[in-house]
Amino acid sequence: MIIIRDTREKIGRWEFCDARVIDTKLESGDYSIKGLEDYVCIERKKSTAEMATNLGSDIKRFTRELERMSKIPVSYIICEFTITDLLQFPKGSHLSPKQMAEVKINGKYMVKLLDSFLSKYGVQVIYAGNRENAIEHAEEIFRSVIELKG
Repeated sequence: MIIIRDTREKIGRWEFCDARVIDTKLESGDYSIKGLEDYVCIERKKSTAEMATNLGSDIKRFTRELERMSKIPVSYIICEFTITDLLQFPKGSHLSPKQMAEVKINGKYMVKLLDSFLSKYGVQVIYAGNRENAIEHAEEIFRSVIELKG
């Protein structure tokens, strides 16, 4: 299996044990399988602060991403944090005091907004809790797609 990692994916890039990873620009998501880019995509969210940016100041860009993902049958957002972490945002987000003062969004609102987007666009979310679990979930999704598609 060859996994494609979007070239814009820079910090904390995932590596996979049983797959070769190549860096290529993806139209949707951060990860896919070579030859199945129109069938499977995974968007990685590394922190609650990133999610807050996506649902706050970058909401138009994030909505366009979800619209593109909605056309892909197997599409996931995999978070390297728990839903509890998101609900408690900005607590535990490691934002600087200056950044904390600028936060205009809270965790409960983000969960409600994200749930409405996921319902509208049909994208599934996995709150994996940490990076290692997130990678395991992605590998499991990719293996099941390969089994299904042959």
